Amino acid sequence: MDPSTSLRPAVWDSLLSSPLAPCLEAFVAHLRLGRYADRTSKHHLRCIAHLGRWMSQCQLPLERLDEAMIEQFLGDHLRCCDGPSSVVHERNDLRAAFGHLLRVLREQGAVATGRAATGPIADELRGFDEHL
Repeated sequence: MDPSTSLRPAVWDSLLSSPLAPCLEAFVAHLRLGRYADRTSKHHLRCIAHLGRWMSQCQLPLERLDEAMIEQFLGDHLRCCDGPSSVVHERNDLRAAFGHLLRVLREQGAVATGRAATGPIADELRGFDEHL
């Protein structure tokens, strides 16, 4: 999938002018490596375009992107978002795309790693992962 030709020019242009622009190539490569269908990849790109537009409007740099900022976007912004119908508004779709985005950004060292979960359940899960 070539996102520059499969997305609407306005969506691609907004991605290129957003704080997310430096990670687009790696994000598309991540989706290709995961063998996501073109339709799914295109939808994920539209999701991060929405986030990128919001980050531009709020003048938020890429380095500040983390789970808390994503929750702010999903909670505060989506509640009052009056973007066009072409903008993705479905929380589950957005959350899925943002999970991939954070993984790519962390692999590149562009954003801080997430804090490890603590507590008995997190300890049990870590132990199980080590066992496997």
